[in-house]
Amino acid sequence: MTSRYINTFAVSPASGGTGGTNLFVGTSTGGVSVSTDDGTSWTAVNSGLTDFDVRSLAVSPASDGLGGTNLFAGTAAKGGVFLSTNNGVTWAAVDSGLTNSYVLSLAVNGMNLFAGTEGGGVFLSSNNGMTWTAVNSGLTDSGVRSLAVNGATLFAGIAATGGVFLSSNNGMNWAAINSGLADSFVYSVAVSPASEGQAHESVCRNRWRCLSFHQQRDELGGRQYRPGELRCLFPRCEPRIRRDRRHEPVCGG
Repeated sequence: MTSRYINTFAVSPASGGTGGTNLFVGTSTGGVSVSTDDGTSWTAVNSGLTDFDVRSLAVSPASDGLGGTNLFAGTAAKGGVFLSTNNGVTWAAVDSGLTNSYVLSLAVNGMNLFAGTEGGGVFLSSNNGMTWTAVNSGLTDSGVRSLAVNGATLFAGIAATGGVFLSSNNGMNWAAINSGLADSFVYSVAVSPASEGQAHESVCRNRWRCLSFHQQRDELGGRQYRPGELRCLFPRCEPRIRRDRRHEPVCGG
């Protein structure tokens, strides 16, 4: 591995039906590297890649029905998006209609590929990146650092003053979902299946551990929390609730 400044990971099935996996990393100066032995050894796979500052990787099933995969790389030095159909052995640019080539995040939902950019918002491609369309209606900030998909729902994390946005129609329309979000500078968004009492964890700037109870009940206190509320946990303090997203969570005691 020529660069150890790792921006992103992706995993895809190994070719040939062996049942193994390929682990890919995108780096800031070394492009893409692949490991077929769980990271014991790495090989650079950059043929055709003209931008080695790889900020995001995404994998989707190939449309040939043969069990192959498409590997996409989003780059941040004006390279745009690249596609490999052979596990990174060769790459080709796929950026027609992508008017902003500073790509920070990628997400796949079926045949839909989304790209989050710095300054251009979100773009959508339904043909493996061959053509792109901007999908930003309702998005109030165009610096999209992270994208996450949950079924038909798409989430975007904004690294400025936007916070988190939600779209339920493949990015055609967006709405802010920031009630109780203590810090609107969002670097990363992840989705897990909801369950009784489940909490989604993040780390705030002031290093409080903040638990956002999006679902039913707090198992510790036995009380009901509204969606978006934050509960702050810190050693030797008594947690209490704050809903004003303009301030950091506060613990008392």
